[in-house]
Amino acid sequence: MPVQTLNKTVRDEIYSCTLAAVRDERGEEADLSCQCLEFAFQGYRIIRDWPGAPRTLIQAGSAQWPRVPPELDDGVSDTHFGYEWDPQSHFSRLVRSGIIPVMRWADGHLAPSLPEIHVWLGCPDTGEIIDFTTGLWPAACRATLGQEWLAPLPPPYFWNFGTRRPDGVNYLPARDAIDCVIALLRLQGREYP
Repeated sequence: MPVQTLNKTVRDEIYSCTLAAVRDERGEEADLSCQCLEFAFQGYRIIRDWPGAPRTLIQAGSAQWPRVPPELDDGVSDTHFGYEWDPQSHFSRLVRSGIIPVMRWADGHLAPSLPEIHVWLGCPDTGEIIDFTTGLWPAACRATLGQEWLAPLPPPYFWNFGTRRPDGVNYLPARDAIDCVIALLRLQGREYP
């Protein structure tokens, strides 16, 4: 059975540093839900410089977590909350062609508007998935769909082997989605990798 390179205390510290970096970038009072690209980028930077940390790469594509426990599944309602990458959507094609819609947040911050996508980190050498936004998913579910999270809450962050995901949790990277977010980072003048 594989063992993680960094223990939970170190992973918690990296998460705290990533959260602080995102707050520094976005502002202390900013809504941090739907900021997966910012979390992935800041996490990448922090892990890259952390002694003994595994090599990470930005991943992007589709992801989902269960929002309804199996015993409440009525066979009709959505049981999961997630983001589904569709490379053929009009919005995805615009972004891939270099046209990046920009939106102004309520706090005045200008940010690129992403197509439906989720961004996280992967460790190619260990098979670990790192998602620093899982604790924000219930708020994003409420804000975007108006639905409550009825399943057990996801942890503040998820950092584990892809083979050790909780039941119903999926991360599916897509090469064109990764290319899309890397292009956005470069348009923002951010260095990756």
